[in-house]
Amino acid sequence: MAQWYGYHYNVNFSSLYYGASGSLVYNEFGQMIGIYDAVRSSVSSGDLLSYAGIAPLMQSHDIFDGNKNTTYAYNLIDGSDKKRYRKQKNSYRENLSKLYPNGFEDNNKKTKLFDKGY
Repeated sequence: MAQWYGYHYNVNFSSLYYGASGSLVYNEFGQMIGIYDAVRSSVSSGDLLSYAGIAPLMQSHDIFDGNKNTTYAYNLIDGSDKKRYRKQKNSYRENLSKLYPNGFEDNNKKTKLFDKGY
């Protein structure tokens, strides 16, 4: 059975098909908000009445469900602010730092997402 952390959003009336997983999702303001990670198991190509799933890239604050469960704030792209994302262990930015401590081939630590460097 699949498991994930945080919220998962369903998109109704989706025409997404197998292979769309990992595609970036933007909101109406052009901001990256998540990645597609699910389609209905019986989807047919061109089916506009199906649904898909989105995994959000971040959750800005802790959410308590009223019982004993808390979904803690996270940011999968840049979770380096440990005051805000105190339970998060790794993010894309933090992993870049571990994998490329001296930068890329030219010792440059700038990327399209982190223009001042990671």
